[in-house]
Amino acid sequence: MQPVFANCAPKLFGLFNPWYAGLTDGNCNIKQPGEGQLPAFIWTIILNVLSSLSTAAVILTVGYVVYGGFTFIASQGDPGKIAAAKKTLTNAVIGLAISLLATVIINTIIKILTVGM
Repeated sequence: MQPVFANCAPKLFGLFNPWYAGLTDGNCNIKQPGEGQLPAFIWTIILNVLSSLSTAAVILTVGYVVYGGFTFIASQGDPGKIAAAKKTLTNAVIGLAISLLATVIINTIIKILTVGM
């Protein structure tokens, strides 16, 4: 089953949600927050933006893994270049793990907040 916002604004490049994801009704109108729902409404917008930023971070760290791998291959046995490539790869893998964890946490919070809306 597709989310309600799927027909209103598709994901950009299939990866990034619009800022109003999960806040629309069946007619692609943004729902007005009800009594006591304003904090969840605002947090949903903030978390949608953060989710897009963390997705961009994942893409960037994958690029760094590719760059580090290329640098490692192109080092031609030079110990200094090999050490720099290993450091780039290590930092990229750590960054990827942090980015993926952040994306999971943000998406979990979004699901929890939008249950009652």
